[in-house]
Amino acid sequence: MTKKKNNSFQFIIISIITFLIVIMFILAIRHFTKLDTNTYSLNASSITYDNENNYISTSNNATLKMGLDGNYKLINIEDMLKVSYNLGTNAIISENNSSNLKLYGIFYEVLANGEINRLSKENKISIIDGSRFFKIADRKYLLVDKKISSSDGSINTKDYLIIEIDRNGNSTIYNDTINVKEINPLVINTTSYDFDIANEYLDINNTVIDLKKIIGSTNNYQQKTLDTEEKPEIDNSTINSTTDYLKKQTENLRKQVEAQNDYYNKYFKTVVNSFNNLNSSLQDTNKQQYNMQVDQNTMKGNIKNYNLSRWLTLGIIEAGVSTIKINYNVFDPNNEYTTIYLEVTGGNLAEPLRVYLNKENNNTTVRDLNANTNYNISLKYTTLVDGESTTVTEDVIDVRTKSPTTQLRITKVTPTGIGYYLQLDNEYRFDKATLNLYSDNNNLVTEEVDITKAVGGYEGFLKVNNLGYKNELKLENIYYNNNLINLDIYAKFVNADD
Repeated sequence: MTKKKNNSFQFIIISIITFLIVIMFILAIRHFTKLDTNTYSLNASSITYDNENNYISTSNNATLKMGLDGNYKLINIEDMLKVSYNLGTNAIISENNSSNLKLYGIFYEVLANGEINRLSKENKISIIDGSRFFKIADRKYLLVDKKISSSDGSINTKDYLIIEIDRNGNSTIYNDTINVKEINPLVINTTSYDFDIANEYLDINNTVIDLKKIIGSTNNYQQKTLDTEEKPEIDNSTINSTTDYLKKQTENLRKQVEAQNDYYNKYFKTVVNSFNNLNSSLQDTNKQQYNMQVDQNTMKGNIKNYNLSRWLTLGIIEAGVSTIKINYNVFDPNNEYTTIYLEVTGGNLAEPLRVYLNKENNNTTVRDLNANTNYNISLKYTTLVDGESTTVTEDVIDVRTKSPTTQLRITKVTPTGIGYYLQLDNEYRFDKATLNLYSDNNNLVTEEVDITKAVGGYEGFLKVNNLGYKNELKLENIYYNNNLINLDIYAKFVNADD
């Protein structure tokens, strides 16, 4: 009985092993039947790329053949020796002195009607017979057209373009004339379609095709959106009605201020000689006092019950990046104000700044202030009281200067360096600054910034060939009015190949 059980067990084991061998044999047959067993001869001086995107020019008698691992191998003759290059599971050959591309391996062509045409083994396509678009593999594409450019103008080329996308949505873009790495989301435009690289969307004939659905995608890029969870949702009608209300209130306030000022100016011109006699009775009838303030985008208006023998008030306040423009109104027919001035404190001011005002004018500008900084402004005057000079504070406001408008962005990454765009605020002109490139916390490059050039905006290039994983361009050592200031102006990117 035991012997029979052992025989049965051995039979089951042998059956399982035989079954697995048959399955492996079938899979091997399927694998080898899919292999391209042809050997292809290539024209001399044709252009291709290995599986690491390195540029290769073919030699005389160069051949191409798929190996047992499914990768195409280019055999070049260099210095009388055979040199083998691994081109990967797909190969693209740009033939010398020809208007053709030769494609080897499996390519998925997206047609104008949205259908997919699968190509395999060797295929010859023309680069002058109109636009064509191919998905080569996961996160890898081929574009063909007579004119190929990017939406931001950083790329302008023709004939064909190969695009490989890493898992973060960054892209390596290359052909026989360019080889760049793009950090920012980019759209490639041709005469027939637009390709949103990071999102892998193809807009063709006003139809958007999600290319991730063709053989799948491991692209993890997600378009940045506002964090709506942390912010209460506000109805558009509420926003609009509130905005309209504030605008109306602001306009009404301005009209009231102007109307009051015009009224008093005209009135006092006619009664200035008897004004002092009227003053007490006018003040009795003007006992209703009110203050109205509107603070919107650093604007402030005031309506006050005036001392009719003289009055002084602030008008609209306009904050800039390094300046604050202050409007004011003065009525002093008996010349009772000895001096009128603004006292400014805060920010970069070690001591209060005093700005004297002219009674005949109605505005002044405080300059050389720090950006994005709070300042306290007091409107003061001096007058004689019982023969002694007395200082009176008429009004006090807090104003914040605006942040400077600056741009620093990385435009491209190549094997030889980094391209960038820098623009500084014309109103907040730095004395000097340096642009520093950090890679994995190591400072690789330091460059002095041409301030005059940067105010108008310019594109630059830092030569470097040893980038690490985490990289940052940062503006540092910024001086304004001979003072070192701290501003966060930087651009970051991750040098991820996968």
